[in-house]
Amino acid sequence: MTSQPHVVTPTGMITGAWSNNHTVRRFYSIPYANFSGTFDDAELCTANGDVDASTPAPEAVALTIATPPDARDRDDLPVIVFIHGGSFETGSHDDPRHDATANVQAGCVQVNIGYRKKLPGFARFNNDAPGHYRGVHDCLLALEWIQRNIESFGGDPTNVTLAGQSAGANLVLWLCRPDHYRGGFRRAIVMSPASPRQPIEARTSTLRMAMQVPLTRRRLAELPQKKLDRGYQRFKYLHINDVALGPDLRELGELADVPLWVSTTHDEFHHHPLAATDSKPWVHSVPGSKALFKKTARDLQLSRNFDEWMEGALALDPYRPMGRLLTDALIGRWAASAVTKATGPVWLSEYYRSTAGGVQHSSDIAYLFGVSDGDNDSASEHAGRRRLHEALLSFARTGNPGFDSYSATGRTWRLDFGTGKAAMAESRIPRLAEYFPTESRGQ
Repeated sequence: MTSQPHVVTPTGMITGAWSNNHTVRRFYSIPYANFSGTFDDAELCTANGDVDASTPAPEAVALTIATPPDARDRDDLPVIVFIHGGSFETGSHDDPRHDATANVQAGCVQVNIGYRKKLPGFARFNNDAPGHYRGVHDCLLALEWIQRNIESFGGDPTNVTLAGQSAGANLVLWLCRPDHYRGGFRRAIVMSPASPRQPIEARTSTLRMAMQVPLTRRRLAELPQKKLDRGYQRFKYLHINDVALGPDLRELGELADVPLWVSTTHDEFHHHPLAATDSKPWVHSVPGSKALFKKTARDLQLSRNFDEWMEGALALDPYRPMGRLLTDALIGRWAASAVTKATGPVWLSEYYRSTAGGVQHSSDIAYLFGVSDGDNDSASEHAGRRRLHEALLSFARTGNPGFDSYSATGRTWRLDFGTGKAAMAESRIPRLAEYFPTESRGQ
């Protein structure tokens, strides 16, 4: 196995690279779409020709495939497809946190998808169809490319599990909409979904002010990259405590009948700068702090039953009410939306750490993919990592992660990353819809 690995697909021959002592074949940054313009819809790449996929190109709008060393056409291995997060403005399909090694060594094929971000992927124009975003459409094309080509890599196109985290989880949910779902995946994993609190149409004036040009495809495409970047940064600053762009999950609507696994972490945004005030129960001890807290809560759209929410938040996190507010407002409410709008079976899980430290936003990615933290992994931490990775493999192989579904029990699976122990418990996630709006006024 000294020569580079080659796979002949319906779109052409693709040359990859060996890794992990020839136990993993990797095909980096394969183009899956053709782009006629920065702000135009892409078209499916149906004839790649010969592709050199031996070197990563992290910033490319492309996909990376990893397979077992001897995977062959029609092996029908489970396929795990991952869409990265990053607030629709950062992130890469080659992030080491979702490295494919553990999944490949367990007999799966893994595909990581890159898509257009920022304005090229998520600015909206007057002639865009409702619910249409170029970044979402990129992912649709990637799924179609996978359906046409994954058998050549040993994967089963009828057994694709689609997963995404944060902004990527938002995109997974958008791909589950009946007007987007095309059968390109069999089940979905939604990890800590994130969403802007307003549709982009409500931010058109601030975006126009930041860009200093009319918001048309032609005028934006004419801007030099430096001006485009500076304008976006001005726009981002105006929405600094929110996701600036992206699909508004309040407009999600009822989902297609797809099995759904929704997860959150206990401490999603306890590390946020606004949560620095959580060193003591300040809503009780600092004069005027409760009024300030209520204003922040209103800004974060905690618009219903404030006192009831606060009572529950202090019971859960008596010394971290601001961290709990940010976690519920920025992530928990959208997880509630996914659960309540699902039409297929739903599994719900939450990750925490009973030992020192919490489980913050994005820190669960490496656990799901079985990516080791090397010498920093204690035996108990390794047990938690193994437990979650085994649940992923079970879901990808059988459609069941190995714990009771929320659909059947109304309960969540709580996994302790510090000990590896798990138990079913009552879930507060669906109740967040009682405090935060999870649907647009038009629905």
